[in-house]
Amino acid sequence: MAYERTDAVAIRHADFSETSRVVTFYTREFGRITTMAKGAKRRSSKVAGHIDLLSHCEIVFVSRAKRDAMHILTEAAVHEPFVSIRRDLARFYAACHAVSLVENMTAREDPNDELFEELLRLLRRLEKGVDPAVALFAFEVRLLGQCGFMPELSRCVCCGKEERRHISFSPGRGGIVCGDCAPGEA
Repeated sequence: MAYERTDAVAIRHADFSETSRVVTFYTREFGRITTMAKGAKRRSSKVAGHIDLLSHCEIVFVSRAKRDAMHILTEAAVHEPFVSIRRDLARFYAACHAVSLVENMTAREDPNDELFEELLRLLRRLEKGVDPAVALFAFEVRLLGQCGFMPELSRCVCCGKEERRHISFSPGRGGIVCGDCAPGEA
């Protein structure tokens, strides 16, 4: 067991017992991790006010040897609490949707520094009051690219021709299909 320190964004909470909480973070160095925050619901806890949903913090956890084991959270310190996001329902929903996408589209403990930065950029933009729909759409497009799901939109996925007219979209092929190739596609 080793102590690890990293930047993180809290993306999910769940009560575990009367005093403990399970917290999922998306981290810079370790990707998505799940931790047990023992005693986090106590008033005297060192981590209680530092692991709020959507907060950007620095955490220290005891790393478990098994990849599927839950890590133990030992310390947390908030860098950016993103309080104003929680005061506006549209911004809060956009942020929750984004962290839900990150949680569901990333593998456990698969680090992606660029995706972590994109998530922080989204939260900072929402904090500043940028239109949630615009900020979220930009994040979703970047997330697709980071996770390898970005469709090909510049050239035909069948023949490679850069056609701008008479094109179709093929979800099965993952991009646009020119007029010459389209008759054979569903």
